[in-house]
Amino acid sequence: MRRAALLVFAGALAAIAVSASRRPLPHRIFVPTGAGTTYRPRTLYISPDGADNWTVTAWRHYGGWTAEAVVTTGVNDCTPDCVDGHWSYGTMTVRLQRVVQCEGVSVYGTLVVLSASRTADLRPGNRLNLQRYCEDSFVLAP
Repeated sequence: MRRAALLVFAGALAAIAVSASRRPLPHRIFVPTGAGTTYRPRTLYISPDGADNWTVTAWRHYGGWTAEAVVTTGVNDCTPDCVDGHWSYGTMTVRLQRVVQCEGVSVYGTLVVLSASRTADLRPGNRLNLQRYCEDSFVLAP
């Protein structure tokens, strides 16, 4: 009797877990950046002044609860100063996750670096809060 009750309880928990994982996706999921919200952008504007832009080389997948892209980044060594500095370029694979609301649309709220070349500006495991771009202070001036 106890065993049967435990089996029923375990089955109920499994059904709840499956139904929770099948939440319906929003119709379209956007990426918030310093330039506003964009669907499947070609460029990720990481800094609010537009100085740090990442070029999306390829979207591995997009539109689900997560999205994954390969991006190219530029790093200025600012030697002897930033105007005359030398640029090196790196490649990263990033995951966008945590769907939240921003400006009335669904957006990916977090960016996580999955892998990075030696010359990329972030390391694997680094996270960026994309939801901060929903605040007026981070929107680029026209």
